[in-house]
Amino acid sequence: MKKQIYLAGGFFSDKQNDLVTRAHTALEHNPTVGYIHSPREHQYQNVTAENDPKGIFGSYEWPRKLIIMI
Repeated sequence: MKKQIYLAGGFFSDKQNDLVTRAHTALEHNPTVGYIHSPREHQYQNVTAENDPKGIFGSYEWPRKLIIMI
């Protein structure tokens, strides 16, 4: 049975994004891994630090909705 991975990690800076990307790539090439859930790829209402017209990113609502999405 393949593993399901929740890849938690910061994605608020270039260095953090690089580390999460490298970990994700390594997991993709691991034959024992079947699914990888990475919060940075499953954002509530598709907001990011660069794209947040409603001011949701980093708000109280944002992490609560991300947890419910899992």
